[in-house]
Amino acid sequence: MEPAAPPSGGPSSGGPFSAFKFGLDPLFWAFAKLSVKRLLSLAPFELVPNVLSFCGRPIHRAQVMGVVVDATEGDGRKSMRVDDGTGVVPCIAWDSEMRAIHGARWHEMLWPRGGALGCLVTVFGEIGEFRGERQLKVQSLHVLDDPNAEALFYAEMDQLTRTVYMQPPPKPPAPPKRNLCWDFQKGRCAQGSMCTFLHEGGGGGAAAAATPADDAVYSAVRAFLSAREEFAYAQLTQDADVGAAARSSGARPEYLTRAIHRLVDQGEIYLRDPHADTYTTIPPLLWIPQVIPAVQSSCIFL
Repeated sequence: MEPAAPPSGGPSSGGPFSAFKFGLDPLFWAFAKLSVKRLLSLAPFELVPNVLSFCGRPIHRAQVMGVVVDATEGDGRKSMRVDDGTGVVPCIAWDSEMRAIHGARWHEMLWPRGGALGCLVTVFGEIGEFRGERQLKVQSLHVLDDPNAEALFYAEMDQLTRTVYMQPPPKPPAPPKRNLCWDFQKGRCAQGSMCTFLHEGGGGGAAAAATPADDAVYSAVRAFLSAREEFAYAQLTQDADVGAAARSSGARPEYLTRAIHRLVDQGEIYLRDPHADTYTTIPPLLWIPQVIPAVQSSCIFL
């Protein structure tokens, strides 16, 4: 028996810019187990016609199970209509896309000869629409011979509807505090003062509050980068000016690492090749502190 229909979130649930948050909901990436009736009746989100609102949560992939009542081939595609007793939904498999997912002989592995007319199948696909009719773009399908498969499908669908689909989405984890050492917070950082992250409350870590020695080395490293688009860490350690700044300020070796992490954190450089330990400089116009205000001023959703 199909579970009771949940209250609809409406086509504009979450506001006109909720589409930018779809990917934060795990349900968006899952194949939701649905009856055909529910698949055909759920309203789409505003401005996103192929993403359905299930209690305000986004669904764009679905799994249905039913009996094949019609099957055709041609024009680089195979199609069947699946009836689960609550409705009928077209399921379209495009040859080019199925080849990319399952290989050149996908039809021999997945698509039953004759379209499995009268057979029980389960179909996984992306929700779409063609000429005003909702359909599934097939990503995978299976012919079933287990007499209990359909009862199990509806039992799982009922459980998922009540325990997952109708529940509010889990909140994403809060962003970590800047530069904190997670290992130190868990009591297992073994690097001490050589650690490149801040030991909050422990007075250590190489990313602790900047000192005059930090500033001296940081300035020397920035001068070193001003004429380079790319550099290796080994080049930096051999530069005479950087070395002189480190010696004159009494800086320890880890201060050079701290300067690098400071530049990465500010968006002025990024690690291009971790194996060769090479970095690429970012033009000033693209530095994060300059880019974010420009983006915010031009995008009304930020």
